[in-house]
Amino acid sequence: MAIDYNVEPFYDDFEAENGARQQNYMRILFRPGYAVQARELTQIQSIIQNQIKQFGDHIFKNGSPVYGGHITYDLNVPSVKLQTAYNGVDVDLDDYANGVIKNVAGTSKVRAKVIATDETQTYPTLMLKYLRGTRFANNEVISTLSGTSEAKTLASNAISTGSVATIQPGVFYVDGYFIQVEEQSIVLDPYSNTANAKIGLEIEEETVDENADANLLDPAQGSFNYQAPGAHRYQVRLNLAKRTLSSVDDTKFFELLRIENGVITKQVKYPIYSELEKTLARRTYDESGDYTVSPFKISFAANTVNDDYFHAIIEPGKAYVKGFEYDAIGPQKINIEKARTKQTANNFDLSLEYGNYLYANSVVGSANGFANTLSVPTLELHCVPKSNINTTGSVGYNTTYMGSAKLKHITRNSGSEYIVYLSDILLNSNTVTVANSSTNINTVVFPVAYSNLSEAYTNVSVRVISGGASNAAAGDVRTIVRYDGPTRTAFLDRNLTSTILSTNTVALVYSSKDIDSLVEVVSNKAAFNVSMNVSNNSKDTIGGTILYDSNRKTLVFSLPDPQVDDGTIDDADYVTNKFIANKAFSNTLSATQFTADITLSGNETLDYGTNSQNLSSAVISQNIILVVRSVGSATGVSVGDIITPANVVRSSATSLTVYSGLNGSFNGDLYVRVKMDNSEDSNRRTKTRIGNTSNTTLTSTAAYGQGVAVTGCTSVYIDTAVANGRVWFTDPSVINKTPGGNTSLFIPDVCSTWSNGCSI
Repeated sequence: MAIDYNVEPFYDDFEAENGARQQNYMRILFRPGYAVQARELTQIQSIIQNQIKQFGDHIFKNGSPVYGGHITYDLNVPSVKLQTAYNGVDVDLDDYANGVIKNVAGTSKVRAKVIATDETQTYPTLMLKYLRGTRFANNEVISTLSGTSEAKTLASNAISTGSVATIQPGVFYVDGYFIQVEEQSIVLDPYSNTANAKIGLEIEEETVDENADANLLDPAQGSFNYQAPGAHRYQVRLNLAKRTLSSVDDTKFFELLRIENGVITKQVKYPIYSELEKTLARRTYDESGDYTVSPFKISFAANTVNDDYFHAIIEPGKAYVKGFEYDAIGPQKINIEKARTKQTANNFDLSLEYGNYLYANSVVGSANGFANTLSVPTLELHCVPKSNINTTGSVGYNTTYMGSAKLKHITRNSGSEYIVYLSDILLNSNTVTVANSSTNINTVVFPVAYSNLSEAYTNVSVRVISGGASNAAAGDVRTIVRYDGPTRTAFLDRNLTSTILSTNTVALVYSSKDIDSLVEVVSNKAAFNVSMNVSNNSKDTIGGTILYDSNRKTLVFSLPDPQVDDGTIDDADYVTNKFIANKAFSNTLSATQFTADITLSGNETLDYGTNSQNLSSAVISQNIILVVRSVGSATGVSVGDIITPANVVRSSATSLTVYSGLNGSFNGDLYVRVKMDNSEDSNRRTKTRIGNTSNTTLTSTAAYGQGVAVTGCTSVYIDTAVANGRVWFTDPSVINKTPGGNTSLFIPDVCSTWSNGCSI
C-alpha cells in the first residue's frame, strides 16, 4: 500500500531498514511493569499482516477475486438527460441515486429505478430500469417517489440508450488484504451502446480519525474516558472504475473487464492463482503439452484509418500454453504494418548452388546425342557398373534396375571425372521369384536372369514377401552381405525365420547408396544414349554411394535482398551451361585440325579468357565439354567419346573457335559454360492473374461437346478456353459419391497445353 505509517504518531518501522521485517521479528513479547509502546501495538498488526500476505501471495495474484465479485455489463440501458436546474433549484443527482422516480403529470404513470448516475456530462444523466409504463418524455417533470426532489427532462433529445457495468458483492485479494466489495454500478457511456473501456476496481485508501467517523470515540459510557479519541483506522475501499483503452495508469487499478466497440474482449471470471497456478500449469504441460480447446480462427480486414496498416482479427478461442489457460472471450484486433519497405536489386551475380550430386567417370554419349540438361533428361539407375547391365532385353535389364533420376546439371571436376547433379530421384523395389529352395536359413537363390557379377547386390536390403513353411518368414527384412554371381546366391546378415522355398517371393529394396551406374537407355533397352559409372570419390569405405548436399534440392534461388520492388531487378547475372547439339567440325580454318565456331545468343556472354587470345588448358577443361556424336573422316575416336579440344580461341565476349585436335571431320555435342548477363531481360517469367468473377458462369449453349476429352478419362471434358475453367462429367461413375470422400477433376492445376485436354 502507498500510505507510510513510519511517521508521527504511529512510528511503525516494520518495513524500515533494520526494522522488524529485516530482523525477522515474529512476535512482540510484552513484560509486566514495562509500558506498552503504541509502536509495538501497531507493529503486532504489521507482523501478522505480513504473514497473511506471504501466504496470500502464494495462493492469489494481486487483484484476484477470492469469491463473488462477478462483473456484468448491460449495453442497452435507457438514459434520460435532466436540465441542470428546475424551479430555480440545482439538480443534485445524489437525491435520485438508487431510488425510484416517477412522472409528476400525465395520464400514463411511469416508474423507473435509477441504477446509476453520471455527473460528468453536460447535462445530469440518470441510467434507468423501467418498472412501469413507457419511457419518460421530453420536457417532462419527474420526481423521487416521495416527491421531495423534482427535475425536468431536456426539451429535446432527452431520451437515449447507454451502457452500464455492475459488480456483485465479493472479496478480492489486494496487496495482502482480503477486501470486501459492495455491489456497485458505473456508467460506461450514457448515450451509446458501443462502449470502449477498461472496467475494474480502483484502490482507495486513507487513514480515518474520529473527526471523520465519530464512532471511533470511546463508547465506554460511565467511564472517565467516555467519548475520548483513540486509535485511528486504516481503511481500504475498492471502487468500480473505468479507464480508456489506451490508458496505462494501473498503479491503483486492476482490470476485470474490457469492452471494445460494445464487445467483450477480456474478462476475469475466476480467481487468479499465483504460485499454486504455476504448479498446476507445470503438471498440465508435462502431461499434455501445448494444445487448443477451441481453435483461434483468424481473418483480415482493412484499416480504414491508416492505409499503412491492416487488421488481423483473431476470433475467440481457448488454449493451454505451457500449461497456463488462455481464454479469449472476444475477438482481438491486431494492427499490423503492411510490407511497405522495398529495395532494388542490381548488379549482382546469382549463385545457383545446386546440391544432390555425385561424382561419375566413364561418361560416354552416343549417336543419338549427349544429354541436354535444358530438357532435364531421365537417367536410369543400376546397382552394377554400366558394362554389367544386361541389354539383351527388358527382363535381364530390369534385374539391376533400381530407379530413375533427372539430370539437372553436369560439369567436369577434373580429367575424366564429372560432377553430376540429380533431382527427382525415384527408387523402386524389385520383386524376385526365388529360383530354388535354399539349403541355408540365411540365403536366397535368385533366378538365372539375375546378374552373374559377384557382389552385384551386396548391401541391398531384402524383404520377404512370401517365404518359408506356412509363410513364416513373410515380413523378414535382412541385408545382403555377400552375393555369389555364378550361383546367384545372396548371403544375408542374419538368419531368416524360415528357409526360403522355390517360388517364394522377396523384394530387393534399394537405396541411393546402391547406385553404381546411370544410363539413358533406348526404348528396347538394347543400348545407351548416355552412360556413366559412379566414381570412387562418391563411395564410402564399404562401397556405398554418397549423394553430396542431398538437402540442397531447390530450383528456386533467393535474390540478394528481401522485399525487392517489382521491376527494379537490374543486371542480375548467373552462370549456366549452353548446350550446342550436333555441331559440325570442318577444316575451313586449319588444314591440320578440324574446328567449329561457337556463337552465343541473347544475353549469353563469356566471363573467362581474353578476346583474340587462346584459353589455357585449365580454363578449357573447366568450361567446355565436347562429345563426339558422329564420325566422318576423323580417326582415333569413337561415337560417344568425350575429347578435350587442343585449343580454344576467344574471338569476342560472345564467340569462340574450338580446335578439336582431330584431323578429320566429325559432329559433336558441346557444353559451353556461359554467363547470363542481365538475365532479367530475357528469362523473366510472368504470371497473369485470372479473376474469379465470371470464369465459372455457364451460358445456355455451353455443352461438353465444346470441350475436349481429358487424356486417360474420356468421360471428363475440359473447356479449351483457358479463362472459362469449365469441366464436364458425362459419366457419374467417375465421381466419388461417398459423403466426406475425395473426388477429382482429373486435370492438373498447371498445364503445358490445352489442345489435348490438358495432358502433361
